[in-house]
Amino acid sequence: MVDSVQNMDYFMPVSKELTEFYSKHLIQTKCKYIPHTLDEIPNEVSELKAPILISVGRLSPEKGHLDLIKVYAMVEKEFPDWKLHIIGDGDERKKIETSIEEHNLTGKVILHGYRDKRYINQLLSKSSVFVMTSYKEAFGIVLIEAQSFGVPALAFDSAKGALEIIENEKSGYLVSDRNLEKMSSLIKHLISDYELRKKMGACARENSLQYSKDNV
Repeated sequence: MVDSVQNMDYFMPVSKELTEFYSKHLIQTKCKYIPHTLDEIPNEVSELKAPILISVGRLSPEKGHLDLIKVYAMVEKEFPDWKLHIIGDGDERKKIETSIEEHNLTGKVILHGYRDKRYINQLLSKSSVFVMTSYKEAFGIVLIEAQSFGVPALAFDSAKGALEIIENEKSGYLVSDRNLEKMSSLIKHLISDYELRKKMGACARENSLQYSKDNV
């Protein structure tokens, strides 16, 4: 990949981490980082009261949705009123549907399929916790979109793009070693503590403002 951009004048990676990486390996090419921006900053944030967990992303292996079902299965045992909404479509859908059935979660996990931005924003505005189980993520604009609605988020730290978006234990949680039990425990902690959700949600909202078009 480095060789393919050697002769460019400028190269703009999608994250700070990638910018630092390429800056070390490219001699003539100048690396510049300009963050993604939010299309808009919502005027109102989620009340964080609805029993809704949400995840947004295409249904492909690197997004780790099969692990997401396992994590949610652990959460649901203790908090059966909370449902998991997944927005996105892709090649893994059949496997995910099978996993939902195997974990007896039919009706508890809602697969919305591909939806437009307006639909996603409407659901984010009602959600209380955003969960990302990606194995890797160059940036993770969906995390910022969730933050803009004041929704705290969790992600595995293997998704490097999440590291510059989520401030661990302040605006959400970063989970090491793809520890499914740890992630489920932290989700349950957020579910059981409304004041903590509000506190983290406020930090998340504040972080999202730096990604407005004006600021960038």
